[in-house]
Amino acid sequence: MEAKEIKFSLDKPIWTLTAMEFLELQNQGIKAALKEIISTEVKHAKEEATPKSDIINVDEAAKLTGYLPKTLYSKVCRREIPRVSSGRPLIFSRKEIELWLKLGKPTIAEMALMRRDGEI
Repeated sequence: MEAKEIKFSLDKPIWTLTAMEFLELQNQGIKAALKEIISTEVKHAKEEATPKSDIINVDEAAKLTGYLPKTLYSKVCRREIPRVSSGRPLIFSRKEIELWLKLGKPTIAEMALMRRDGEI
């Protein structure tokens, strides 16, 4: 059976549509929704595929850790979080922050001991 394209006007009430017109309208809506979902997912996949820099600033570190920027500055002063630079601008290594989170947020001294002992 060959599919025929049905043309109808949307200016008439929905209860006046035939079954075939209603199904065609429904299919058009589904196709439009699927196109939107697919384009959104492709866009997100492209964003994730772009390599992220290892060097991040305070705002990116705040998003990664869930801390406020002022909390990050305090943790840097107390040597509780690994950092690349301690001045302004405060710079972090994405890999180090992710490792720090994975290890349960040890201090810098504890991380140095773990590295020395070959645990990380």
